[in-house]
Amino acid sequence: NIKDDATMFAKKEVTLTQDLTGFSKGLNDVLTSNPYVRPFFLFARTGVNGLALTAKHTPGFNFLVKEFNDIAFATADNLSSLKKYGINTVEELQNAKALQTGRLAIGSAVTFTAINAWMTGRLTGNGPADRQQRQGWLDGGYQPRTILIGGTRIGYDSIEPFNLILSTIADVG
Repeated sequence: NIKDDATMFAKKEVTLTQDLTGFSKGLNDVLTSNPYVRPFFLFARTGVNGLALTAKHTPGFNFLVKEFNDIAFATADNLSSLKKYGINTVEELQNAKALQTGRLAIGSAVTFTAINAWMTGRLTGNGPADRQQRQGWLDGGYQPRTILIGGTRIGYDSIEPFNLILSTIADVG
């Protein structure tokens, strides 16, 4: 029942159901047309859209997302290239730019908090790849993929889209 273009775009973004474009669309087409590979890649669109959403929140990586650049460098003079994002008015462009600024602020805060937590031993990743060593760590009380906040370990797997940022920082060390 959604009639507003911007609302429909936002709905598809948060549900990770946006249509794929470019390389990701071509790859998805190959995967879905091959019956032997299809069972292993049932939700490629969801994964690609999840990565794009994470990139929109990650300082530096945000510039790799075409949508981010299109909106960031758009002016009120020419809104025709932004219609695909549901942006039809100057007010909607201002709102989209404010949303991007907010995403970068939150993403920057999460990134720098995660770096600080990793440096002080409060952020854990997957642990060792070796099964025996990993089991030894788990038996010793290691809690993988958690962050210590206020004396409590919290699992970050369900904190989309920041779980990828947190796990990447945790596993770098």
